[in-house]
Amino acid sequence: MNIPAFSLPGPTPLQAEFLAGLAAAVPEKDKKMVVACASGKRSGMCMPWIVAAGYTNAVDMEGGWGAW
Repeated sequence: MNIPAFSLPGPTPLQAEFLAGLAAAVPEKDKKMVVACASGKRSGMCMPWIVAAGYTNAVDMEGGWGAW
């Protein structure tokens, strides 16, 4: 699923909107998930938000889709 965390142009962080979308899409805090973006930069920036929100089983795909 795609939950935007930054607006364009910018990028401007959309932390509150991102976390609301994440909570609606993934209410189980222990659900396995891989967080990714094109380069890994934005997904890496989101990981602290995700951890602070109490998600315990999320990992960042280092290097993003490009590295994959």
